[in-house]
Order: sequence, then structure tokens, then C-alpha cells
Amino acid sequence: MIVAIHQPNFIPWLGYFSKMVRSDVFVFLDNVEFSKGSYTNRTQIRSGDDKRWLTVPVKTAGKLSQNIMNVECQPNCNVINVIAAEYKKSEYYGNYSDLLNTLNTIMGLGNLCELNICLIKSIFNMLGFSTNLVRASELGITGSSTQLLISICKSVGADRYLSGSGGKNYQDINLFANAGIEVSYNNFKHPTYTQHHGGFIPGLSIIDMLMNEGVERTAEVLND
Repeated sequence: MIVAIHQPNFIPWLGYFSKMVRSDVFVFLDNVEFSKGSYTNRTQIRSGDDKRWLTVPVKTAGKLSQNIMNVECQPNCNVINVIAAEYKKSEYYGNYSDLLNTLNTIMGLGNLCELNICLIKSIFNMLGFSTNLVRASELGITGSSTQLLISICKSVGADRYLSGSGGKNYQDINLFANAGIEVSYNNFKHPTYTQHHGGFIPGLSIIDMLMNEGVERTAEVLND
């Protein structure tokens, strides 16, 4: 069984969803420390000839070392207006009113983790995929770094851990081997696709490809 593990990011890029598609179980790592300025509360979208950050402002004052699952959003976030302003002329913008309404509704919940997981699940289901999705906080395990990943793998019965390529820089492969868990890497090859403003900028939120190429083409790319 293959497991992939990642923090619940805000409307993440295609490579994030690629890991989800290639795993049997995907675990949202929600019980680790929130990192300010990370992709947990922001993502990048196209803006004219450049890109821009789309950010969910969160409450951090007096909340040092809070876990992701406890992070609260600031009120009056305008991410929907920003998406509309940047993508309303894109070919498939009109197809995503339900997704934007979902975003608008769950922004009122006030919890960043709930917001992110709900959006990721909505997009994943829209794409027609069905990987088992689990929250690390529900597994009743503790630990840190590589040992935490190993504990998660064992908890869900996985014998293979699918890592992003960046994991090579900080994961202890020997610990995985000693635990009887094989490590493989998701070397995602970013596709080039049509973007409304012309030219191409990689690494943007999956929102960009959905708005420009639609669900079917996006699902096809992730299934390659």
C-alpha cells in the first residue's frame, strides 16, 4: 500500500494533486506546527504577465508554535474577489461557480485547516479521483520528522511512502529501511498548458489550469 503525506495547503499546485492520485492513502499532516509564509495559507496564481500570491490572512499574534489544525483565519478575506478579477475572462471560469460558492461558504468557518481540506477534497472529487483521505490528527500518533512519517505509514498499513522530490533533503532513508518501508519519489513533470494572458508560468495553483483548460484536461494530465 502506498501512502503520501503532506500539510493541508491552500488550493495547492498540480504536483500536490499528483501525489494524491498516485497514492492509496493520502494523509493531511495537520498536527504539525504552522509555518508562517508557507503554502499552508497561500498559493500563487496568474496575474497578467506575472504571478501573484493569493493569501488567506491568519491569526498569529500570541499563537506561537500553534498546530495547523488550530490556525484561525482573519475575517473579511477577499480571495474570491481576487480569483474573479484574475480569471473571469478565462475560458472555463463560468464552470466553477459551485467551487467558488463552496470557498465562500467555508471561509465563514474561520479554521484554515478545515478550509484547505474542504477545498482540496472538493477539487479532488471534481476531478473524479477517489484516494482514501485521512487526517494525521485522527491517527493518535506522535513524533517528529522522519519518525513521524514512519509512524503514520505504519498506522495506515502502508509499506511504501511516496515523497515529493524535496524530501531527499531532510528525510532519513535508513530509518525508513529499518522500519521495512520503501521510499519512492513523485518526480512530477509539470505540463505546459494554455494560460489566458499568453506565455506560460509553471507552479501555480491548480485553479489556474482548471480555469484555463477545464476539469477533463486537468484530470488527464494528473493521470499520465
